Amino acid sequence: MTITAQHANTFITAMQQLLSKPEFPRLARYNQERSWLEYFPLRESHYCSLLEWLLCPGEGHGLGDFFLKQLLTEANTTALANISSPMAKRFTQRLRDKMWLAVDELLINPLQATLVAREVAITGGRRIDLLIVDPIMELVVVLERKDGTKVNSGQLPYYQRWVESNYPDYYQLYILSDSQQFDHGLEDAIDWIQLDDSWLVSALKEALIPGRLPEGMHQRFEDLLYHFDTEGLHREPFYRGIETELDDFALRNRDIIQQLRNNPITELSYHAILTEHLPSADASEESEIRRALLLACRYPGLLGYLLMLDSLKGLSVQLVDYHRGESLAFDTYDEALHIGTRSMQAACEAEDIADWPVYVSLIMPHQPPHSPEESQNDLRLSKPTLSITLDLLAMGEDQQDQARELAKSHGLIPKRRWATKRLELPSEASALNDLARLTPWIQEMCTMARKLGY
Repeated sequence: MTITAQHANTFITAMQQLLSKPEFPRLARYNQERSWLEYFPLRESHYCSLLEWLLCPGEGHGLGDFFLKQLLTEANTTALANISSPMAKRFTQRLRDKMWLAVDELLINPLQATLVAREVAITGGRRIDLLIVDPIMELVVVLERKDGTKVNSGQLPYYQRWVESNYPDYYQLYILSDSQQFDHGLEDAIDWIQLDDSWLVSALKEALIPGRLPEGMHQRFEDLLYHFDTEGLHREPFYRGIETELDDFALRNRDIIQQLRNNPITELSYHAILTEHLPSADASEESEIRRALLLACRYPGLLGYLLMLDSLKGLSVQLVDYHRGESLAFDTYDEALHIGTRSMQAACEAEDIADWPVYVSLIMPHQPPHSPEESQNDLRLSKPTLSITLDLLAMGEDQQDQARELAKSHGLIPKRRWATKRLELPSEASALNDLARLTPWIQEMCTMARKLGY
């Protein structure tokens, strides 16, 4: 891509207009990271190593079997969440047949003798991510970890057959730990319980209760929570309120942001500027191209986020016209466009409800500008996701069964409070331009909203 002096001049002019806004210095904190972990792209094997450390009762974290019991309790709770589901019926039968333990049995018995091993080689050239064995309680747990990829065909049943062959008299549990909540199609692995990382976030928060951790461990667990907690932006006081401020700023300055969107300099990656364009630019301080490139490097995260907000705002305008038969409402936060109905929004404004009970989300992960090139194709970071979320308490606690049936009828996966289903999209361009892809999801959300009385 060729950058001309005219491109540079228009970019500098637009950026100077943004920089002159009195609120811009306060918003620039979005461009800063508060944790070194944000510069350390963890992969599937790294997450397995962290889980191995946390789940081993004899490790130096000093919390014994706390995390292990939290994991097993969450697995039991998730399996029985929808009592009429095939999973719940199968799990209930396993409990009756003494193939696994109920929550109370897990909690009252110590699991301090548990052994945890990672990347365990078994027959067929396969490796189990985490093998957890307690020889005293005679229980074995297999945990397969996924972070942006899906399980291979036949992978989980193979692991299960190996356990049944080698530990036939042990209590057995099978867990698929997936940070992205992908639909893995577990029809051939009905005994496998799929969990996201919410149990771990809750456990880390509980571990951080004052007086619980050994001396010197508090900051280490704060770092872990910062990385696993997807709501960390709101938890960190440094960033408090910034998304609302950015949303307002983007709306008020949309004409300037659209000028930047049409400028090819905004399409350059941080790495491309450093390795291709800056070395070839005129070294003179008076060079307009050099000035523009250096300005782009100074605020890459903030500029990228403002452009993304503008894209989502433009998409919402298109969706209103595309779905004239539905009264849609929109909200933008957490790097996503959330789509509900105006009747739900009216109920929120009247304080009849605290939040939309059901909504579609188009999640646009924002790639950290300093991340290494090899992580650019990491699905965990870069793939847009489409989802429907239903609040299982939307109709009141006395109607939770009805809410769960509604979730089940629409293929949503229930968790503690929320039920969701997700679809990964091939690219950002597809997410923002293929309105037909969004149509069935929006129509389904509207149908569910009407069933909820909105």
